Amino acid sequence: MATPSQRMDPIPPRNRSPTPPRALFRSTTGKGVAFTDEDVTFLRRFMDYRKSQGRLDMVAFWKDVANKAPHHSRASWMKFWRRHKHEFSADETTEPPPPAPEKKMRYSREDDILLARYFASKPEGTSDKIFQIFGRMIVRQEMPEYLTQQQIDQFHQNG
Repeated sequence: MATPSQRMDPIPPRNRSPTPPRALFRSTTGKGVAFTDEDVTFLRRFMDYRKSQGRLDMVAFWKDVANKAPHHSRASWMKFWRRHKHEFSADETTEPPPPAPEKKMRYSREDDILLARYFASKPEGTSDKIFQIFGRMIVRQEMPEYLTQQQIDQFHQNG
């Protein structure tokens, strides 16, 4: 998908609201509908239209976007805008964003072994809670080579 500034040539002001996209595509994550170039074009045109009308109240704008193009929720439209708004105002003079940082290994092989041992003790709670407790053990370097149930219970209580 091209950046928002690459997707559209300048368009003349409109005297009517733009038509929302009609073709929908499933998201590659399997969660709902993907944002397409047509969505971005619609969003830019609708925003330009509202600016030309002199009424760009953002609260009303996002409600209207979601009503006009309900294949994305108001929250989804807003989240897309927050993530990409810098691209909407980009032009030829705008410097490209810095490259994405290299991915770093978060845990070592030894940490994986400790995690396996930790899970062998069948900790209870949500996955977030379990990993937070494990992370604190690693950071504090309080994780013994072999965990007894009493030690795990103690970490859960202090976590």
